[in-house]
Amino acid sequence: MQKYPQVRESVLGAFGTSFLRTGFGVEFFFVIGGFFLYHKLGEPVWENIKKLYSRLCPALLFVFLLTVITSDISFSSFPSILTLSTGLSIPKDVTGWGDWYVGVYFWCCCLCLVIFLKSREQAFCWLGILMYVCVVLRFHGKNSGFLSTYFSFVGSEVVRGFFSIGIGIVTAALSKKIKLNKCKFLTIIFSIVELYCIAQVLNYIVNIKNWNFNFWDIELTFAIFLFSAASSYGYISRLLNHMFWIGKFSRYAYSIFLAHIVFMRGLLSHNNFSLSDKLSVLIVFSGAILLGVFEYHVIEKRVVPFCGQFFIKEQK
Repeated sequence: MQKYPQVRESVLGAFGTSFLRTGFGVEFFFVIGGFFLYHKLGEPVWENIKKLYSRLCPALLFVFLLTVITSDISFSSFPSILTLSTGLSIPKDVTGWGDWYVGVYFWCCCLCLVIFLKSREQAFCWLGILMYVCVVLRFHGKNSGFLSTYFSFVGSEVVRGFFSIGIGIVTAALSKKIKLNKCKFLTIIFSIVELYCIAQVLNYIVNIKNWNFNFWDIELTFAIFLFSAASSYGYISRLLNHMFWIGKFSRYAYSIFLAHIVFMRGLLSHNNFSLSDKLSVLIVFSGAILLGVFEYHVIEKRVVPFCGQFFIKEQK
């Protein structure tokens, strides 16, 4: 949409709007990540960090190597991949296209794991203080919306990621502590709430002109839906939780998103804008899906465990 005006006009025309805040999906990624991170707090911190690293790094490394081969990305950024430090400075994508959130997510999760290392009561106090600081930094950015963090004096997307991950952690804690007795009346009430949350989130993304909330209010709206979905309080969340394909698709979502970088970076590097709009869209979307599925089943499920066996033997 950024590079092809005709694609942008057709997409915006289909939604009947002049703007789409699709980049806000990263916030939802952080919120969901924080939600599941809370349920792992009982495990050893180092084990959690290793699991996070082994889940995030292989796909990013694979995509980075492909972008080096197929585009103008330099191999000099390899240390940033191994340390997952992309996104920690003023927005710096190692692949040149949208990978900043991987490093932000990893290091924010590490910070949260350390905070919850001892007392959970004290941890929530520190979490609340840091989330408040992040809100202040985001609010006082020079630009409106989530882009304000690009130009704040901190110069890092960490303030954006930590606040969203914190919301996910708080939501998970509340859903675990608050258990409501399910009845038909409660189910109807939560179904209405779920429908309202979904409608408002979609409305914020598509029809921004008629929206009065700040962008972090949408994260809270999404968190309310997540709270209901965690216990299947409403009919909508019950339906979603029984759709087996959602769980299967979630395995590939991270890989597919990273895989689209390879094709976008290739188009940008080789100035292949002479291709038709439809062909360009087909290359990016179909290529990302195929490459993402390949990465998950071959790299993560076969190559990584195979290499891990040798590492474990050497350690022993």
